[in-house]
Amino acid sequence: AIGAGVGLGFFGLGLAIPPTRWLLRSFVLPQPGQGPSEEFMEEGYLTVKGVARGDKGTVINARMHFPVDPGYKDTARMAVESGLALVLDGGVPAQGGVYTPAACQGEKLLNRLVATGTTFAFE
Repeated sequence: AIGAGVGLGFFGLGLAIPPTRWLLRSFVLPQPGQGPSEEFMEEGYLTVKGVARGDKGTVINARMHFPVDPGYKDTARMAVESGLALVLDGGVPAQGGVYTPAACQGEKLLNRLVATGTTFAFE
């Protein structure tokens, strides 16, 4: 974790300095329009497994599966469904603070994601 943080720090520093930014843009970073192919994105997926352990030893497992590439294709769907849940379904807590979509929209967002391609199951 420390190595990754140091690496990202140096990368950010490299982007802040014009000569190294030019080198990174020219030889390291992808050029505009050079993203992954449609086939690559269709083959991508994300599966998230959650494990909850209770005080008395109870264990509950859940799995959420996103069938296409979450970095390019599914991010837009998730953002749209979150926005629709916010506008059409309500349910935002009245208390202050910053909430993630899952924390403030809960099952309303989950139901929208499942209806548009995500699978969710307790195991």
